[in-house]
Amino acid sequence: MKWIWERPDWPNFTFDVAAFTHLEREFHRNTGLILGSFSGMSSDDMDELRVTLLSNEALDT
Repeated sequence: MKWIWERPDWPNFTFDVAAFTHLEREFHRNTGLILGSFSGMSSDDMDELRVTLLSNEALDT
């Protein structure tokens, strides 16, 4: 895989909007589900989730 700046079309990218429409809709739907789930969480639960997510990210990198 090439770095983005190694691509021949750098920096003039093009993309097919229709190819991303489904993905964009799915992203927005999932965002709503996540935000809805967060609304039912307590402050302590949110803090615990943040620590867990940050810890997992640190371990993964």
